[in-house]
Amino acid sequence: MVGIIQRTGVQVGLLIAAVLIVYSASLQNAYVWLDDTNYTIYNPLVTNFSAEDTAALFRSVRGNFTPLTWLSHILAFRLFGETPFGHHLVNLLLHLINVVLCYAVLRKLATLGLSEPFDSGTSLVPFGAALLFATHPQNVEAVAWIAARKDVLMCCFALGTTVAYLRFVAGGDRGGYSGALLLFAAAILAKPTAVMLLPMLVLLDISIPRQGKRRNRSYSAALGRALPFILMACVVVWWAWAAQVAAGAIAPPGQFTLSERAVIILQNIWGYVSRYFLLGDYFVNYEVLKEVTWQVLASLAMLVIVAGSLLVPRARPWGLLWVVSLIMLAPGLGFVQYGVQAGADRFAYAAFIPLHIWVVGMVWAGYQRLQNPRQQTLFRAMVVALLLLTAGRAFLQTLVWRNDLSLWAHAATVAPENPLAWQYLGFAFMRHGDYPRAAESLAQSLEQLGEGGFVDVRALYFGLGVTSYETGKRGAAQDWLSRLQQEGMEGFDKAAYAYYYLARLAFDAQEFRSARDYLQASLALLPDYSRALELRDEIDAMAGVPGPGN
Repeated sequence: MVGIIQRTGVQVGLLIAAVLIVYSASLQNAYVWLDDTNYTIYNPLVTNFSAEDTAALFRSVRGNFTPLTWLSHILAFRLFGETPFGHHLVNLLLHLINVVLCYAVLRKLATLGLSEPFDSGTSLVPFGAALLFATHPQNVEAVAWIAARKDVLMCCFALGTTVAYLRFVAGGDRGGYSGALLLFAAAILAKPTAVMLLPMLVLLDISIPRQGKRRNRSYSAALGRALPFILMACVVVWWAWAAQVAAGAIAPPGQFTLSERAVIILQNIWGYVSRYFLLGDYFVNYEVLKEVTWQVLASLAMLVIVAGSLLVPRARPWGLLWVVSLIMLAPGLGFVQYGVQAGADRFAYAAFIPLHIWVVGMVWAGYQRLQNPRQQTLFRAMVVALLLLTAGRAFLQTLVWRNDLSLWAHAATVAPENPLAWQYLGFAFMRHGDYPRAAESLAQSLEQLGEGGFVDVRALYFGLGVTSYETGKRGAAQDWLSRLQQEGMEGFDKAAYAYYYLARLAFDAQEFRSARDYLQASLALLPDYSRALELRDEIDAMAGVPGPGN
């Protein structure tokens, strides 16, 4: 049985089957309100793209500098229109390609003289690591969420870069070097965080023997060969940074002190690693935590152990896998704050490929130590059971992304003390017209927000104002929307809708002049807002009716 599984064709077939079984349910998923629609069907760059808009691809769109990813959304929209099936299909196919590329990279590494953690006598380590990559539930966010296209697309080009660079490093293929440059450019234009691939390319260069030569240990030569990649990365990172700062997508550098930033990073490291090994509980917007907890101390201890392993020759290759994963994960650890989340599991999609190798390599090393056939059989059964558990957990996590209600109901279950979970669940209920339950969820979010919570309280005031109005509580609606006005409307993304509801309250009180003023403010922000236009027409039709505001 083991011999059959070691055949390349069988392994590739099993990898493809695993991806299709685990992720086929995602093809039935709807758009998730969290960015899916804003990135696609509500994004004029995607829906109305023309050649004149090419320059716009290279600006920050929706807070992201991802030109090639926007192009992929445009092409998907041209092919599939507004139907979410096609957009999910693109993500699924990209993940399938990534799994096969990952397998190809790991098979190549296993044949290039790296004795650890690969064993040259078996293909099970590359296959097992690729299978973990294919089915690990931490990757579901990147695959099942249309808005996370940038992560799977970037990984596709990054793995292609690695394949091409390995051809160059191992055989001196100049075509491989040129191909690697081109693919790396595509990777950083799909998502600039692909620059974290550079340390791995340098590490491969100094670790893998060239054809007909001894192992190359010249760091200066490796850096020289990487120089064009580094220069290209510097240009794109500067470009992306400038575009995102101009769009207001990067938080001010003084938002947290250095000590708070260090705690946030350590909290994130522990969060990513613990979710990897415990297979959950996965959330979308992990809360920013600045307090020193046991997780921070555990994370620090783990880093000390990893650093210590680099000092032991036998353990160094295993420790390097952790180092590479943490380096590639660095942009998602909180060195720079963007958005309201501390981290996101989609950031681990490509970064944890070395960790998959570490896990499977450790399992294989343990298996080799067993001499008793019965123990070997039991061990194999346990490994299969764990793989099935992992794949099953990923399948269930795919169902979580069925729609925004299922996503945020899950979030509120796994993170009941996180105010973001209740806030987004409340807005999901609002979009489905369930205003009483929306009000309950938003009130729960406000109650848990506490001092210094990293949530825009204006969104809660707005939501509570809307739900109060829609359930006939005009006084409460006026109170919540007045609080919103006191906080300030500038920069608030729902200001146009807030002004509309203020206009409704004024209209109900027959204060037509105030209602017109609020509608003017609403339409100045959102000229095509149909409900505001309808209310304005209704007021104009009643212009001759006297009221307290006239």
